Amino acid sequence: MVQLIRGIGRVRAPAFLGKAVRIRGKRGIDFGPWCSVGAYSELDGYASERVRLGVGSRIGAYCVVTVTSHVSRMGKGFSLGARSGLGDYCHVGASGGVVIGDDVICGSYVSFHSQEHVFSDSSRPVRDQGVTEVGISVGDGCWLGVKVTVLDGTVIGPNSVVAAGAVVKGNFPPRSLIAGVPARVIRSLD
Repeated sequence: MVQLIRGIGRVRAPAFLGKAVRIRGKRGIDFGPWCSVGAYSELDGYASERVRLGVGSRIGAYCVVTVTSHVSRMGKGFSLGARSGLGDYCHVGASGGVVIGDDVICGSYVSFHSQEHVFSDSSRPVRDQGVTEVGISVGDGCWLGVKVTVLDGTVIGPNSVVAAGAVVKGNFPPRSLIAGVPARVIRSLD
């Protein structure tokens, strides 16, 4: 009950907020009814396309959702679908946009990185070569195991399973079992 009162008081929505949740750019975040944000998590709402937490979605304790990587570049945004959840200690870097569908479950320590550094010019430091931001999309009904890392440009088709510890980059069809470093399709779930 305390978390609901905290949510109504701080974000003016029927949302559950854990102890010591930090919110920056609150006006850029849509808190869906009955969503929850775990204790000591951080949310950044400074995005060009908003941050959306779906109905009944959950962000675990000690998670970080960061959208803008630098004050001179507004990040794209983040969307967590209805009834989807991020486990404790997850990191979402949504500069290039991260869209997670409905009914997705993610284990603890899962990370999303929707920005990559350009490093093609060996005569210049990597930090001076800029970045790319293609974005990340995870389809409805997926399960991402503990410590999965999802890199920029990744599209995971609906109802797929990503094995624990996988490093995922690329396009993966629906109903795939994805595993490995780098990740690949092990088999179809059909």
